[in-house]
Amino acid sequence: LAPVAERVLGAAAWLLPVAGAAPYGAKLLVALPFLVPLLLPVLKLMSSVPYANMILFFAVYLGVVNNTRWSYTTRFNALNAILVDLLLILPKMAASLFPPASAVAAQLWGYLFNTLFGLVLVAAVVGVYKSLVNEEVRLPFLEDAVRAQMSY
Repeated sequence: LAPVAERVLGAAAWLLPVAGAAPYGAKLLVALPFLVPLLLPVLKLMSSVPYANMILFFAVYLGVVNNTRWSYTTRFNALNAILVDLLLILPKMAASLFPPASAVAAQLWGYLFNTLFGLVLVAAVVGVYKSLVNEEVRLPFLEDAVRAQMSY
């Protein structure tokens, strides 16, 4: 069983995708204001430090994922968080390549972004819980990619 501090560090890695997904959920946060106090500390922290997202990304990747002194489960869960964060680049690219040409298209993009934000929040909650109880996060479509990247 991994030490508590190590499990908390593995759970903290999930700040990365939550902060990365926050812009996608702006409209959803207006509709569900009870989420704002939960996310505000993370967003304030990430916006107060220049390049905080990039710094946290490299800190998690180099300090946790590639550090074999950490338990396999902690490294596995941290790499899951990194991959979720990296996948958030794809919708940004798609939105810039295919900007909405009509109000209906804009509304569809909004639905897509709200769904994406909700999925990332669910993945983060599951990831934090699984990290704290020292179990592997098994996200569909990502588990095989994470296992392929992990060194034992």
